[in-house]
Amino acid sequence: MSATLNKCFLVGRLARDPELAQTPGGQTVCRLRLAVSEQFVGRQSGERREIVTFLDVTAWGTLGERCGQYLAKGRACLVEGRLYADAWTDKETGKQRQMVKVRADRVGFLDAPPAAGASGESRIVNRESAAAPHAPAPTAMEELPF
Repeated sequence: MSATLNKCFLVGRLARDPELAQTPGGQTVCRLRLAVSEQFVGRQSGERREIVTFLDVTAWGTLGERCGQYLAKGRACLVEGRLYADAWTDKETGKQRQMVKVRADRVGFLDAPPAAGASGESRIVNRESAAAPHAPAPTAMEELPF
């Protein structure tokens, strides 16, 4: 038997404001561009270095609505989700292209919004949550179109 697991946890800052859209079927989707970084000291130079990786994240339904409402460029967040491959045909070359993206299951708002003052409270929003990020998530799970 072969077992598989598709789960990722990412902490980073938004590289741009969230983009909210509606599918033709009326489903809300929010596109996020997350910048995650790794810092290290170079072996030979001894110099501190940083590598930044940019990842595309999609959040669907109520989760996407909350991300569009509460997140903005530069805000720190934790994304728990799954990897998937988005494939398309390049219009210029006609070649098949593929990119790995993240489908968010939960998003944690790690820093307080500017209007929230100095409370510094973190908030976690589940894809199941139909309530605001500070309210407990309901037990029923929202169906997502996958």
